[in-house]
Amino acid sequence: MFCSFLYTWHMETPPPYVPPAPPKKKVGLIIGLIVGGIALCCCVPIAVIGGLGFQAKDFAGCLIIGEEAQHAIQLYSKDHNGKLPNAAKWQDELEPYASKVTIRKKKTDSTFGDFVPSGVMPCDAKNGTVLAFNDKLSGANIDSIKDKSDEVMLFEVLGKARNMHQAYVDRAGAGAPKLFMSLPRGWVEFPVEGQGHLNTAQGNKPFGNVSVKTGSD
Repeated sequence: MFCSFLYTWHMETPPPYVPPAPPKKKVGLIIGLIVGGIALCCCVPIAVIGGLGFQAKDFAGCLIIGEEAQHAIQLYSKDHNGKLPNAAKWQDELEPYASKVTIRKKKTDSTFGDFVPSGVMPCDAKNGTVLAFNDKLSGANIDSIKDKSDEVMLFEVLGKARNMHQAYVDRAGAGAPKLFMSLPRGWVEFPVEGQGHLNTAQGNKPFGNVSVKTGSD
């Protein structure tokens, strides 16, 4: 009887309590979200900057060509008693000076074009623009220009013709070509002397002069 009771008690005794395991934290998911967020924050700006640089390269040659053209005009003026080229044939008149103005760059660098007045004076081929000469300065004496660093002589316009020329109008960036993600960049402009700039809705934004050498040095 006693043995039967012990047997029954032993069989009916509930198993010891085992607390449930704590819920697993989604550590992997959290780490994945953090890493993904960092990658998104870092990679998107890099992609934007990279794309911006790729787009900017389309018109960067215009800055070089414009600088060379500006110097060629100055050399022309010295050889013609201070007179500037005739706007209707300004590229024709600058042809003898093409070999006298070159940008200081590596000989292996063929990324950007050179000043070649015998052809169309390209600015931004992607957006179909060229450099034009300001009609107001056609044949003018350079010494008669009061503010040579403010008077625009060469400026970017839509077109594909050679010897492009027209009266200069301050466009305040209106209708200017776009950069990556449709960011406006302004119009490229060069004064008679001094630093060129981008004409934008926020005013003129100078870009650093590229180093130009004249003659054979």
